[in-house]
Amino acid sequence: MKTAMLSLSLLFAGCFHMLTPTELSDRGTRVFKKVAVSRATNACAEALETLGYKVTVKDLEVGMVKTAPKVIMVSASGGNGYAAMTEDALSWSVNVKTKGNVLRVHAVPRGFRNGSDISQRGMPDVVIDPKFNDLWNELASTLGPAEREQLEDTSND
Repeated sequence: MKTAMLSLSLLFAGCFHMLTPTELSDRGTRVFKKVAVSRATNACAEALETLGYKVTVKDLEVGMVKTAPKVIMVSASGGNGYAAMTEDALSWSVNVKTKGNVLRVHAVPRGFRNGSDISQRGMPDVVIDPKFNDLWNELASTLGPAEREQLEDTSND
């Protein structure tokens, strides 16, 4: 059994990449046109609520949305006479800003393990990429067709 687990661990060891802060920033940035800050902020909050996150801050004037951590995975391990449970959660901080005639939405995920912030450890792409995709897809479905028009530039000016 231990040999099988070791083999699986070695097999999957190369199947993910820990994202750098720059890679996380790139995945977390979208630029739109024809969207007011208050409308985009409200749409971000609606998208996160639809995905099951509890919105704790929604400031339409400033363009900020924050969520409470939501459990995304629970695992347990144990042996003779003991057991341990690990709970992984994710929260979001979203900032919406305008620059010229474009609107920049910047979403920053924060990871938690058993209630402690572990964001500084980085996040594996196989875990966070689907979460970003869910967020951007839900945001797009919340916005109207004219508002969904994205610009190609998603760099951090």
